[in-house]
Amino acid sequence: MTAIRLALADLRDSWTAWLAVSLSFVATSAAVALSALSLTSTLADPALAGAAAGNVRSLFLVSSAFNLVVTGCVGMAVIGSSVGLVVAARRAAFARLLLAGASPGQLVRMLCVQFAVVTVACSLVGGVVAVALQPAVLRAIAEDRGFPTPEAIVSPPALVASSVCCIGLAILGGLRQSLRATRIPPVESLHAATGAVERRTPGWQHALRVGFLAICLSAVAIAVRGFLVMAPELEGQAQQTLMQISFYSLPIAGLGLAVAAQSIAGPITRAWTRLLPVPGATWHLSRHTVAARADRLVKSVVPVMFAVGLVFGMMLIETMLRTMELNGGVELDGTSITSLLTIIGLPLVVAVAGSVGNLVMMSRQRDAELALNGVIGATPLQQRLLPTLEGTILIGTAAILGLAMAAVPALVMLVGMRHAFSETAFGFPVGSLLVVLALTWLVTVAATL
Repeated sequence: MTAIRLALADLRDSWTAWLAVSLSFVATSAAVALSALSLTSTLADPALAGAAAGNVRSLFLVSSAFNLVVTGCVGMAVIGSSVGLVVAARRAAFARLLLAGASPGQLVRMLCVQFAVVTVACSLVGGVVAVALQPAVLRAIAEDRGFPTPEAIVSPPALVASSVCCIGLAILGGLRQSLRATRIPPVESLHAATGAVERRTPGWQHALRVGFLAICLSAVAIAVRGFLVMAPELEGQAQQTLMQISFYSLPIAGLGLAVAAQSIAGPITRAWTRLLPVPGATWHLSRHTVAARADRLVKSVVPVMFAVGLVFGMMLIETMLRTMELNGGVELDGTSITSLLTIIGLPLVVAVAGSVGNLVMMSRQRDAELALNGVIGATPLQQRLLPTLEGTILIGTAAILGLAMAAVPALVMLVGMRHAFSETAFGFPVGSLLVVLALTWLVTVAATL
C-alpha cells in the first residue's frame, strides 16, 4: 500500500510529463486492442467456420496475429523510450525520495504502479478508438481481397486482455529505467532534472546489447536455413512462406537494433556527422550536443528508426514483384496499398506516435540548454536553427538504423528467392524512400521546434 500511495502522490506532481508521452501509450493500446478485436471477431463469426471460408479466416487470423506480434515489439521499445524520458525528467524527485528513506524496491514498485495507472487510463482511450475503427478496418481488408466482411464483434474480454498486455509491455519496457532510477545519487536532489550528468556505461553492458542483436540475427538465420531445407517440399507455398519469414524478420531485427542502439547510436552519429563538411558554429554545437546526450539520443532515435525501418522493409515488395515479372509474370496476392497498410499500419502508427511524443518531451527537457546557448552568445536565429539541425541529425541516424533494420528481411528475401526462382531482381524505390525521409524529417523538426 505504501508503494501505491507514493505512486499516486508522485503521479499528481508528474502528470504533465506523462501527458507529454501519453500518445505512445494511447497508440499502442489502440493498436493492440484493434488486433485483439479482429482476432476474436474472426474466431467468433459463424460464417467463417466452414471449410469454404478457410482462406478468409486464415487471412484475418494471420493478419491479426502478425499485428499483435509486431505491435508488441514496437510498442515495448517505444514505451521504454517514453518511460526513460519521464524518469530522466524526474531524477531530482526520485533522488529526494531515496534521500528521505525510500528503498530501491519501493521506488521500483512505485514506478510500476505509475506505469499501470497511466496504461489503464490510456487503454480506455485506445479501446474506444479501436472499437470505432474495427468495422472500417475489417471492411477495408475484406474488400481489398474480394472476401466477405466478418462481423465486427466487440469482445469485453479481448479489450481487458489487450489492456493487461499493454500493462505488461509498459512494465517490461520501463523496468530497466526503474532499476536505473534506484541508482540515482542523493546529491541529484539538488540538481535540475535536465542537468543530470550522463555516466559512462560499463563495457559488459555494451557487450550484452550487441550480443542480443547477434541472437536476433541468429534466429533469423536459423529460420532462413529451415526454409532452404524445406523449400522443395513446400512447392506452391514456398513464395508465401518466404514472404512471411521476411516480414517477421523485420520486427525481430528492429528489436535487436533497439537494444543495441544504446551502444551504437552515439558512435554512428559522431561518424556520419563528422564526414559532412558543414561549416559554422551552429552545426558544430548541434552535432556535439546530440552526441554528448547519448541516452536522450537513443530515446529519440528508436521510435523514428522503427517508423523508417517498417516503411523501408515493406518496400521489399518491389523486389518480389520484379522477380516475378522475370519469371513469367506470376501474380502476387496482397500487394495493394491496403494490403501493405494491413501489415505495417498499426506498428507504423505506434512508431510515429512514439516519435512525436518523445520529441516533444525531449524539447521540454532542452529548455535550459537553449537558454544557456543564449547566455553564451547564440543569436535568436541560431537558437531556432539548433533544434532544426538536431532534428536533422536524429533523422540521419534513424535512417541509417532503419536501413539496417530493413536490410535483414531484404537479405532473407534475396537468399530465399534464389532457391524459389530461376532469376531474381532487386527493386530499390529511391523516390519513395526520399519521400518517406522528407515526411519523417518534417514531423521530427515540427515536433522538435
